Amino acid sequence: MKKELSYLQPIESIQVNGKISYKEELRAWGLIQLRKEILGVFPQLKERRGNFGYTMFYNRSPKEMKKTLDELDKKGLVPILLLLGKVKDN
Repeated sequence: MKKELSYLQPIESIQVNGKISYKEELRAWGLIQLRKEILGVFPQLKERRGNFGYTMFYNRSPKEMKKTLDELDKKGLVPILLLLGKVKDN
């Protein structure tokens, strides 16, 4: 059963870099650690007994992304923009 989410709103705009970790016991890329900057603008995430979820959109084109952003804008929601990339070896 899909549960309804009450979306969080950030206190301010930020840009932060992080990394994704591979969880050996799950055999999956399943851990995105939230940096303290994220916790600073979403203080609700500090609640240890909080139950949080997420909704992820992945659009295949900028045109599709703009449509999704327009739909979210109508609802008064501002999404987190997450870009995935591979770290280059130097």
